[in-house]
Amino acid sequence: MISTMSKSGIYNIICLVTLKHYIGSALDFKQRWQRHKAELNRNAHKNVHLQNAWNKYGEAAFEFVVIEYVDDVTQLTKTEQLYLDGCWASGKLYNICPTAGSWFGLKHTKEAKRKISHSQKGKPGHNRGYKHSEEAKRKMSDAKKGRTVSGETKRKMSVLMKGRGHPCSDETKHKLSVINTGHKASDETKRKLSDVRKGNLNYFYGKHHSDETKRKLSLAMKGKGHPCSDETKRKLSLAKQGHPCSDETKRKISETKRARFYVAAD
Repeated sequence: MISTMSKSGIYNIICLVTLKHYIGSALDFKQRWQRHKAELNRNAHKNVHLQNAWNKYGEAAFEFVVIEYVDDVTQLTKTEQLYLDGCWASGKLYNICPTAGSWFGLKHTKEAKRKISHSQKGKPGHNRGYKHSEEAKRKMSDAKKGRTVSGETKRKMSVLMKGRGHPCSDETKHKLSVINTGHKASDETKRKLSDVRKGNLNYFYGKHHSDETKRKLSLAMKGKGHPCSDETKRKLSLAKQGHPCSDETKRKISETKRARFYVAAD
């Protein structure tokens, strides 16, 4: 296996069943092999051919072998490319791209970039499952602190977002209306809605409805109340006489009236 784990150079991942192999370069053999295994075991490796073979034959069927030690790390990509050029025609490589994939100090040609882009197309979520370390999260957070968006940037973002919503057809609206007709919220949902609304009486402060919105709200509310007959009103009045409200009931009534006052104030 690996004799000197901390050295850099060119390595081979060989499938002992098919004798196909994957050529790569590493600054540290141990770390690179551990990363390969972690991604393969999560079924999240960017090389679909190597991933499929790993899934089929299992970890025990693969061996990590050092091909060449390279002390000058700036020569890693060049050396890896020599091995890829020598083995590509054999058809025994798991490598997807004939261009060395190390990014260490490498500036790809347009042709190489095109090949790499083509090889990655159709591979969904090759970074899926990757989790940043706490240190990385902290650095990312520190980098974003204090960043303010200019008015011009906000304007551009607003223009981009306009029209993003998916308009529903009249037929779709009708179907949604039919589906939701008679739908009753569960007690749990009612409780959550109640908890959200409690203590949020200042929600309407600073909120100004347009005249058109006020008109629609007024029309929507008309006729919502259930009209009582004079006889019913008389009975309700008699029933309430001498009926003391608890402090909790008084508090709820007070909050309801205050909230209605804020709405009416708009």
